[in-house]
Amino acid sequence: MQVAKNRPVLVFFTTIDMVNEFYMSDQFKALKGNSITLTERNDADATKTRIIRAARAKNITIMTRAFGRGIDFVVGEKDVKDAGGIHVIQTFIS
Repeated sequence: MQVAKNRPVLVFFTTIDMVNEFYMSDQFKALKGNSITLTERNDADATKTRIIRAARAKNITIMTRAFGRGIDFVVGEKDVKDAGGIHVIQTFIS
């Protein structure tokens, strides 16, 4: 996975197990420094904080499909807006 300069990346998986498997994979190891996971197991405060962080420059958020609907990932940084906004990757067919 190549991360575009200044663009946050949201990666959606169908299950928590898939999120954890990808997060722990050798393929993702080099990108872990800028990444977080977001699943239904996070408490309300952690969820709120991680949603805000997800829209910030250079962050990668690996999450379950539950966060793909009804959540506003608000871009506030000019660098992110200038780079084209958030990059979204969906790993499943809706």
